[in-house]
Amino acid sequence: VGVYAGTFNTSGVGASYTGTAAGALPGFLADDGANTLTVTKAPLTVAANDKTREYGAADPVFNTTITGFQNGETLLTSDVTGSPVCTSTATVNSPVTGSPYPITCAIGTLASNNYSFTFVQGNLNITPAALTITASSDTMVYGGIVPTITPIYSGLQAGDIASATPPTCSTTATSASPVGSYPSSCSGAVNPNYTIVVASYVDGTVTV
Repeated sequence: VGVYAGTFNTSGVGASYTGTAAGALPGFLADDGANTLTVTKAPLTVAANDKTREYGAADPVFNTTITGFQNGETLLTSDVTGSPVCTSTATVNSPVTGSPYPITCAIGTLASNNYSFTFVQGNLNITPAALTITASSDTMVYGGIVPTITPIYSGLQAGDIASATPPTCSTTATSASPVGSYPSSCSGAVNPNYTIVVASYVDGTVTV
């Protein structure tokens, strides 16, 4: 990159320049007299790569793909040094419903004498985390009061203490149930930040 006078060959940025390469560049002829060629930086596109993580998890390492190299160069063979800095607006508590969240990159320590940099944002997709809901187990005496069945959560993230819509929990045992074991169960929980399916529920036991 720079300003040069004379006639030129185009073997690359910063290549040698001679006075005998008439017509080497369009518009530059030997009889043109004094000519000036300004070589400007070629643009590189720095695109943030899309990433995915579960709700409540830490962000993955963000990286980029750089395109637009000239003269057969690559990132490794060019004079580009350093790396960009990439961040996302998402936090650990960011909900699935707000996904995707932008990943944006800035110059960071990127540097080059021959290239300039243009940045393109990527997307961070947040997927639901797995959640297990177990119905509580308890005991009761024959003819006594049926215990209250409550949900026990496993897999809650980001400081959550319960599902957005709690499940309904119950047992098949009644005050009239004879001595024995009866299942307790939960169903109906709803939370877009979690995957809650039939297999998410685990039965408990009420012993009379």
